[in-house]
Amino acid sequence: MGSMDVDEVFLPHVSLRANQHTHFVGRVAEFSKAISGLASQGSTLAIIGERGIGKTSFGWRLREYMLGDYTWAQENRVYSPFQLKDYNVMWLEITKAHQNVYGIILDILTDRGTSRRWNEFSISNELSKAIYQENLDAQLREQVSSDVISAFKKDLQKAATYDFVPSLDLDGHLQDKVGLIRTFQDALISVNEATSRRTLLILDELDRLQDRSGLGEFLKTGNEVQTVLIGIADDISEIASGHPSSDRKIFLVPLERLSKQEVAEFIDRSNERLLQVNTNFTKKFSELLWEYSDGFPYICQRISRDALITALQKSRMKITPKAETKEIRIDSEQFFEALDGYLSPKADPKNRHATLRNSVDAVGKEQILFRVSEASNGWMSEDEIASDDDVSGYGFGRNLEELVKDEILVELHGSYRFIDPQMRAIVKLTRSRNKKLHRKRSNK
Repeated sequence: MGSMDVDEVFLPHVSLRANQHTHFVGRVAEFSKAISGLASQGSTLAIIGERGIGKTSFGWRLREYMLGDYTWAQENRVYSPFQLKDYNVMWLEITKAHQNVYGIILDILTDRGTSRRWNEFSISNELSKAIYQENLDAQLREQVSSDVISAFKKDLQKAATYDFVPSLDLDGHLQDKVGLIRTFQDALISVNEATSRRTLLILDELDRLQDRSGLGEFLKTGNEVQTVLIGIADDISEIASGHPSSDRKIFLVPLERLSKQEVAEFIDRSNERLLQVNTNFTKKFSELLWEYSDGFPYICQRISRDALITALQKSRMKITPKAETKEIRIDSEQFFEALDGYLSPKADPKNRHATLRNSVDAVGKEQILFRVSEASNGWMSEDEIASDDDVSGYGFGRNLEELVKDEILVELHGSYRFIDPQMRAIVKLTRSRNKKLHRKRSNK
């Protein structure tokens, strides 16, 4: 008999940040590669992958390491010959308000430590301690007006809303872009000299940046700052357009989906946290989780948490805020109940998946969606058109275009995949339901 906090066992709603490294599995080879990249002076590191693949959580492990916390690296036997220490680390989450790289620079230089989350370090705060701050303000006034900066800062505060639209076109209000880059470089030099450290800037959600054409000039500040780019992409050209690759080297770290072994490791670690309360996930649950999650960490966390709560509820045990448990085995029954609840309209209050649910039931579209759900690395429609009448029959092209227009599928390099990995689970569950219904009707 014991007790547990369910929300400490699984963390589906947040990236795995400080002190949450025990929930983070796999990525050892990628982490070693990232450290090697950062050990090269003036280098830029790019962490790329699909939505929900764990890029931000990976970035947090890097952040911890660069701040001198080697706990996760040591527990997972990540050995690096490179000594990385004495860094100022600043994390910036890109929003629609930033618009372009000049918005990033303005945000960094005008922040007084009030708007940046997760930072112990602020460039502008360090500058305010030195005489250089007065010179910085004077230079900024030559490059952009105080009214524009004020409007920009207000936009940053509102940018978290779903339907946010910037109040001004930042690019059209910048008086001296080259000068702004130079001011940024001078500021970094001053901060590094004042702190006797180098600066590491982590830019998360870079794919939100509307205009990346100036990124090359921005990254030329590499002698004063090293940059980690994190964003949804298949290759570096999708998030770093305008980067002069011939002049400098980008260390690319693509994150793939978790392997079957890594999903099993995720369940094993979960069982370790549940030992004290005699609760465990079965091997069958782990296999189903791999099949339906397709190796996406978010889906693994969410379905496992919901299955645990379902099992506790069936055992008539109090789960809020603590759960008193006896022996509980979480198997396929709890898996499908949790998946069913997770993918129901009630679990989607903003109706983000309503269009998908309608498309899954639409003749023609359903076959396309089922094929995409079965393809591990994107579905190549051209390979199937000639051989499969069910998929490529009347209206095939129109159906495919509508699925892309409705933001269900995205086409990348000739292959189609889901924009949101959760959509794959919805399609697979629907197909499983349809098969069960067909078997029931056949047996009557």
